[in-house]
Amino acid sequence: MDPLFRQGVSPSAKAPKGLVDQCVKRLANDLNTDVWKEKYGEVQNQSTYDGKYRFLYVSSKR
Repeated sequence: MDPLFRQGVSPSAKAPKGLVDQCVKRLANDLNTDVWKEKYGEVQNQSTYDGKYRFLYVSSKR
């Protein structure tokens, strides 16, 4: 995701930069290796899609 775009999306704008960078790298890897397509490729065949932002922050600290 373009950094300028991320600044306009409130969850990513407010999240720690390192966390956002890590998530963007994971997404880029999934897109480049077709992992995303295997999981969510059916979206590309739909004539419409009602998408919403879903941001999860999971901490491994217990």
